[in-house]
Amino acid sequence: MNMVREVLKQRLASPPEKRQGDFLDHVIQDMNSQDFLTEDFVVQLFFGLLYVSFDTISTMTTLTFKLLDENPDVLQELIVEHEAILKKREKPGSSITWNEYKSMSFTLQVINEVLRLGNMTPGLFRRTLADVQVNGYTIPAGWPIMIATSALHLNSEIFNDPLAFNPWRWKDRKSNEMSKNFMPFGEGMKQCAGAEYTRVFLAIFIHVLVTKYRWMKIMGGDICRNPFIGFGKGLHIKSKIMELTDQIVSIQAMECTKANVATEAKLQGELNECLRSDWLNVANSDDIVNLVINPPIQSQGMSSADEKIQVQTSIQITLTLETIWNYHNRVVHSDTKPNLITIIKSIERRILEHVDVATPKVHVINKVTDCLEKPLHDTVKLNTDAALLGNEAILAIVARDDSGVIIMAATKKMFTEDPAVAEDVNHVMGFTTCRVSSFPTLYH
Repeated sequence: MNMVREVLKQRLASPPEKRQGDFLDHVIQDMNSQDFLTEDFVVQLFFGLLYVSFDTISTMTTLTFKLLDENPDVLQELIVEHEAILKKREKPGSSITWNEYKSMSFTLQVINEVLRLGNMTPGLFRRTLADVQVNGYTIPAGWPIMIATSALHLNSEIFNDPLAFNPWRWKDRKSNEMSKNFMPFGEGMKQCAGAEYTRVFLAIFIHVLVTKYRWMKIMGGDICRNPFIGFGKGLHIKSKIMELTDQIVSIQAMECTKANVATEAKLQGELNECLRSDWLNVANSDDIVNLVINPPIQSQGMSSADEKIQVQTSIQITLTLETIWNYHNRVVHSDTKPNLITIIKSIERRILEHVDVATPKVHVINKVTDCLEKPLHDTVKLNTDAALLGNEAILAIVARDDSGVIIMAATKKMFTEDPAVAEDVNHVMGFTTCRVSSFPTLYH
């Protein structure tokens, strides 16, 4: 307020020819003819304009980041909805149309839920025009009234589990049912003029966010009220712009979402005998030794086949750690840049040799040898794998020709906690890469 008042005083003291011709100068000019435009009124006016045009939008977008980060299922459904819009668009890269905006049904549900929990305006002021009877009490005409919107928006009789972020609660809500129970922009003749603008702004913001960016929270996000909602220490995120290939993979991966249930069931079957990075707890050298001796394999029992798989896994971990250490020493001490494909091929050969020695005369469920053997004639074999740690997944692809020689190896990072999603995206990324590379017949 003091800053606005100081700016106003400086403008009033400056000669007319040095003024900037902006909205404030127009208001100053009208102060000569409009008695209600006092200095105090103008200060209050501009404070209100700054609040509704900046604080509200910036705070709601920050709250949107926080809630989407904490609710990945909501984010996933938003991605599906907006990728579908991109696929249906006749001219790729064109701007959002009004019909596209009206089709964002789930997005509008998310916006309503953000506004409900945000309660950006803690109260709405009105004045009674006549005596009003409320629960046996009389509010005399002319009295000011403050409507506490949070009491409406967090009313458990209207909103089940009111503190939960649940956009789906808006799916079957009727507008007339909510008119007296949901008023983030006020109600009646004095409803906020920017109500629809805010919804459109947030919808476009979400569209650009989920189709072009991926992010993760670094720190902050604690909410405080004084009485307006705010983030005392801010919300710090790390974001990246999706490259064109990432966006193509993302669109194609969304086609797999309807099969996610089946995929998860398939994965559960595969995970009976597997090793995942999010199961590893390595804090010191003792943990590394224990990891080699007793790898954390998920298995339904310890049959003879399971024991052999555990031996194979120990060999893979040992040789992989040794390779990483040697690679580190070569880079640090020799200042060289080794050929990664050569290193991968070398470690595969060594793993096969050690597995053959460890299990010389017994048939084993050779998950190792099966994935490393060379493919059929005139065929490219594609091995894909996804490792999860926290909310990140590392996707890996290795392609080899019919002589067993590696012709392509690639990795990429994505943000997800769902192994089914990581597996889907990894497969799509692999097939997309092969199509772009014009590989011959593919064996996966």
